[in-house]
Amino acid sequence: MQKKKTDPGFIGLVSCLLFYLILHLFFKADYNDDAYFGEITAGFDSLTGWLSWRYATDSSRLISEGLLYILLRLPFAVWCVLDILVCTGLYHCLCVILTKGPSDKKNLIVLGAMLSYPFMHMASAGWLATTLNYLWPFAAIVYCVSLSFRRLRGEKPALWQYILAVPCLLLGANCEMPAAYMLMVFGSLAAAFIISKNEKKPVFEVLGLLTAVGGLVLAFTCPGNAERSSMELQWMPEFPELSFFDKFRLCSDFVFEHFVAIPNVLFLIFCLVLARKGKKGVLRFVPLILDLVFTAYYFVKRFIMGGLRSYDFDFLTARPEGAELAWQYAELLALLLFIASVLWILFRSDAATEKKWICAVALGSGFAVREALMLSPTMFASWHRTLIFFYFALLAVIVCLSETEESRAVLWIRRILFACGTLVNLILTIGHQFRR
Repeated sequence: MQKKKTDPGFIGLVSCLLFYLILHLFFKADYNDDAYFGEITAGFDSLTGWLSWRYATDSSRLISEGLLYILLRLPFAVWCVLDILVCTGLYHCLCVILTKGPSDKKNLIVLGAMLSYPFMHMASAGWLATTLNYLWPFAAIVYCVSLSFRRLRGEKPALWQYILAVPCLLLGANCEMPAAYMLMVFGSLAAAFIISKNEKKPVFEVLGLLTAVGGLVLAFTCPGNAERSSMELQWMPEFPELSFFDKFRLCSDFVFEHFVAIPNVLFLIFCLVLARKGKKGVLRFVPLILDLVFTAYYFVKRFIMGGLRSYDFDFLTARPEGAELAWQYAELLALLLFIASVLWILFRSDAATEKKWICAVALGSGFAVREALMLSPTMFASWHRTLIFFYFALLAVIVCLSETEESRAVLWIRRILFACGTLVNLILTIGHQFRR
């Protein structure tokens, strides 16, 4: 009797759960914003009092603020368990969107790419404060998007799945950046239903769109957000004096440098996949060449010539002059060339039309929502955590443009992701906690 093989989907689910369980065993509580909010919330006897004060003085994120208030009063292990479940659920939903089912070996590419996401970014403002405003809303949105993809394929989600989608939509729309992301993604999904003339009406997708609009209206009308905007000038005092183009250049260069100034496994795999899937010609190598050239330049400048001994990100000069201004323009031109070449390669590839648009919407919305920070003096201070949407867009492209069959290229992609990406993630994240 032939032994039944275990589905890659099940292997991936168990591996994802174990990986994040191991990772969370090293996490430490009570630093940065978590410690700050822990002291402040101790002075409030009720959740309603806390939310009223926060709404009036700092934030419209009432759901995540409420969760923060509750979780700060519970053992840190409670957040760890919930966060592990969120990460595992996110992996499952990504597989629903990007693969053909549990038996599809692409599930393992999803796993390798997800485990390569530098999870230390979720510690930048403290584990609770950062995940509640970025990771958890993003995972909630992805869950709702997975329902839409199932509907597009003619499947019928269960009633309880729609019921669960209600708090997920509200959580996603209650934070400004996730709400903007929702607006673009659900707008694209609603359009997909209409263009494809799907027999199902895009009622759920329009609901997601309206929820996102409601979240953004709440954010713009919240008195606390206006107060916080004034306070945030401390991060960039020059901000009011900068032109719109200056803000665009600075924000764009900062995002570009994040991926090229320091070796980045996911970004490198993304460029390699594009080079392999593009039509014959030198243009398919443009993203890869730009990545390698700029990474080499920064390595020589900082390590060989500058004597640097550890990797770190530098803030850009807000009002540069001379050679530094010229370099900022050079980086902006390189980024625009990068974007143009990625789109050219993507839409000339032999991938299915559906996959091309999944990649384009994922990359466009992930980049656009980070670029929106150019309207805030926190365009630098918000730092790496705000790039979560674009990181997972890279994941989507890597998976969509990889063949379903076990080709040699697919095997190498998986090996690099697991051998390098996962290892780098472990070292950086656990090392970050040891330094605490």
